[in-house]
Amino acid sequence: MNKAILSIFILGLLLIITGCKGDIMEPKGNQSSEEVLKEVNFEKGIFEYKDWDEEECTLKVDAVPDKETAVSIADIIFKSMQKEGRFKNYTMQRIFYDEEDEIWIVSFWEDKGIDYDVPDCNIAFRKSDAKVLRVWVGE
Repeated sequence: MNKAILSIFILGLLLIITGCKGDIMEPKGNQSSEEVLKEVNFEKGIFEYKDWDEEECTLKVDAVPDKETAVSIADIIFKSMQKEGRFKNYTMQRIFYDEEDEIWIVSFWEDKGIDYDVPDCNIAFRKSDAKVLRVWVGE
């Protein structure tokens, strides 16, 4: 009986999620992102249910299924670094997908032309769960 109720709940949740159009943080109508955030409940503390490795009831979906999603995630991460004053004139220059390990690597650098040697900033995250594996600066 409990499995049937849980299955119905999960099915309903999936229908709600897939039935929604657009991003839940996307401004509605004339609302700015800040106005939308004012309507969202935000809490801090210690999360009570820390069963991060629990497999039961865990949805099996690719969190980053395509390059468009990879671009969105990397852009959000990179803009937060730019707000801290880092990589001021850098822009997204390359997206690489490692097919064997299913890892997205998005690279940013300042475009100064072919002869200009400038270090790049790279962000690597997993396709399956969007876990950021590494952020590094290279050449």
